[in-house]
Amino acid sequence: MAFRKLDVDSIEEGAFAESDFLPPGVVPAYTPAEAQSIADACSGEVRSLVQRGNYSAALTRALESPIYGNGLDEAKATAAKTVLDVLFSTKVADVPKIIEALNTEQRELLMKYIYRGFAHPENVNCSVLLTWHEKLTEVAGQGSIVRVITDRRTV
Repeated sequence: MAFRKLDVDSIEEGAFAESDFLPPGVVPAYTPAEAQSIADACSGEVRSLVQRGNYSAALTRALESPIYGNGLDEAKATAAKTVLDVLFSTKVADVPKIIEALNTEQRELLMKYIYRGFAHPENVNCSVLLTWHEKLTEVAGQGSIVRVITDRRTV
């Protein structure tokens, strides 16, 4: 049988789930209620740090517990809003210093949240996100963009 005549979709259509791409044991399986309570607690702590003007600690705290998995859309939205609120509250002059303080994993997670913000432009100021993206790419490199885009774990 010629490979060009093989209909791959007829064999197994749509068989992949997001959970197939997550490494076992790496990401805790939260129920939607647990994930929402984690996101709400993090949001409260981050808001407190932002009000005190400690943007670096606020961003680090917001990036500590990413929520991955299916059926956790509300918790993911809360976590994304928390991270984006920190980004919008930060002065442009402080951005490079804050990014330098993050480790590689946190930088890539931040890039995921920036792209999530780009996906919903009606809720955000894209010029601020572009500034963060530019500064983050200067520090993390273009490889970070490729890793984030190809990663199946969404925030």
